[in-house]
Amino acid sequence: PSTQSSLTNRGVAYWQADKPVAGQPCQKRIYIGTVDAKLHAVDADSGKPCADFGENGVVDVDQWNVVNRKWPLSLLQPPTVFKDFLFLGWAGRDWAEAETSPGSLFALDARTGALRWTFEAIPEDSTAKTGGANISASMSVDADRNMLFIPVSSPSPSFFGGARLEEIPYASSVTALDIETGERKWHYQLVHHGIWDQDVCSAAILLDLPGPRGTVIKAIAQ
Repeated sequence: PSTQSSLTNRGVAYWQADKPVAGQPCQKRIYIGTVDAKLHAVDADSGKPCADFGENGVVDVDQWNVVNRKWPLSLLQPPTVFKDFLFLGWAGRDWAEAETSPGSLFALDARTGALRWTFEAIPEDSTAKTGGANISASMSVDADRNMLFIPVSSPSPSFFGGARLEEIPYASSVTALDIETGERKWHYQLVHHGIWDQDVCSAAILLDLPGPRGTVIKAIAQ
């Protein structure tokens, strides 16, 4: 069974090697995920699987779904691509279940599919009674600061919070991570103790605002 059996994915992602090797396959790649947590990589020119990515072009993302696993992680949104990283969130059944998979974000090697780091949005001591707070939307990258901005959804279940009274600070937040390590740089929680499924469900917009005396203020709109 899948969490999102009535839906398909929302698009594909594209990557290309910084220094392409002539005659070698998969120097340009297309990635697409499935509702049963398989991430596929194919050669952008031929459509053939990239044999060096996972197992013959497929990474089973559900191998990392080990806490409160009731359903596979649905890969509805394409990964966010930056340099040789794939940043991959997922969708789940947080509206209907209380104890669901906690909201892991996976950073994968774009060439091999190997897991490079994981960010956990749910505190470990809260996973026995809740889940969700996953990233099911696109993400934003600040290349100058080497930062990834993730829009985090609400915790499970969507419409009752009586069983999860502890703080879940990254839920329903914009959170900034170091691209290389996944270390949290800062976060801003937009909804505290959400009970109306008020997810942060779109990528942050990075913009330059005019400041005093000709200065520029780096800002985020969410």
